[in-house]
Amino acid sequence: MDPMIGTGKISKREYSVTANRNISIRMSDGVNINADVFRPESRTKFPVLLCIAAFNKEIQSERIWPAPTRTRRIRGTADTTLEVPVVDFWVRRGYVLLIGSVRGTGKSEGVYQYLSKREIQDTYEIIEWAAKQPWCNGNVGMIGQGYYAAHQSLVAQMEPPHLKAIAPIGTFWDNYRHFWWPGGVLQKGFLRWLVSLVNFDIHTEKSVLLEKLGEAKYKELLARALADKDIAGAPEIVEALKNPYQTGNANYLDIILQPTINNYWLERGATIDFSKFKVPAYLGGAAHRPSVFYYWPDMKMPKKLVFFPPSYTDRPFYQLSWELLRWFDTWLKDIDTGIMNEPAVKMFVSGSNDWILANDFPIPGTQWIPFNLHDNRSLLEFEPWPDAESASYDDAPNNRGSLQYSSAPLVENTEIAGPIVLNLSASCRGTDTNFFVGL
Repeated sequence: MDPMIGTGKISKREYSVTANRNISIRMSDGVNINADVFRPESRTKFPVLLCIAAFNKEIQSERIWPAPTRTRRIRGTADTTLEVPVVDFWVRRGYVLLIGSVRGTGKSEGVYQYLSKREIQDTYEIIEWAAKQPWCNGNVGMIGQGYYAAHQSLVAQMEPPHLKAIAPIGTFWDNYRHFWWPGGVLQKGFLRWLVSLVNFDIHTEKSVLLEKLGEAKYKELLARALADKDIAGAPEIVEALKNPYQTGNANYLDIILQPTINNYWLERGATIDFSKFKVPAYLGGAAHRPSVFYYWPDMKMPKKLVFFPPSYTDRPFYQLSWELLRWFDTWLKDIDTGIMNEPAVKMFVSGSNDWILANDFPIPGTQWIPFNLHDNRSLLEFEPWPDAESASYDDAPNNRGSLQYSSAPLVENTEIAGPIVLNLSASCRGTDTNFFVGL
């Protein structure tokens, strides 16, 4: 049985699955990229959905029951890396799923560098290679979560001729501001967990900084970092600094040792002009949300946006299957599924556990109301008195201080659904500090 959604027109489940594993796709510089191709058993031509990342390719097509992420290991690999759609669902409905390993990972040749220009160029070339295959109708899309979503924008801005639509879910597009250094604060715990052999299937890597500085200056940089008292308080960073040539540390240190915007970050999404985008995009905000709602107003191409409930999505990635099938049916098969006639934005509101449907974001009709911090620890709409006193707190590694401000009880249902800004004037007795703000 197929769902009755929109127009009711949707790709039917009618094919068996043929698997061609570990094929080699030769890049323009001679490096072979390894990929699995899952396609319908038919002589008909079909659209291709490309999924490529540094994660373990071999487990992406496993048939496993859905479960919350970070609850299992699949062949020893964390289930969090299962970020491609379910193979059987898509292939049986007339799509080719192409799942690859970026260079330097898995069975692909070459040297790995995190979201490098060469990696993006490889993806462009794979799209054009796929479009020319006898089983492809010339239309290619990109789909996936996390890493499988991260470089979709970098590829789409190059406008591969045969890339017709993308669906980046839970993506991080500005790798500096929205992922590793938001507000200039390093996300060190998640960084060491993700950029490691726990998740990345790296066999050969090389530091971008090492190439840029040369070995002597690179070692000087490592020594200065080891002498930094803040870094010395993070054992996992110290371990990597002492073993920079150990597999899994090169790309990790590239991120650690470049705490301000430079060419490294510019190449990894810090300056994408989304107003020039042409490729239709279905954007999903789960983890790493800032990217999608930050750039949404700039985007002029056909677009959709969904904000998930907390703890989305399960593994394997199946929960948006019907929605994304309608999306790709529209752009890759020219089927009138009705999805583009529906509200462009779907947002889950925690607390009320309801969905808001709207045609834009921020939600039309949003009221932008300023609240102020007062010296009695209240959060009120009116402005502080001119002679109001400042507030202070002590903060140390063994005694983390904080301040809390509270509004009056809300007497009606109030939805907070949009960007939030805090204008803060502060000083500290030390040389540096980080402020963390929660609502």
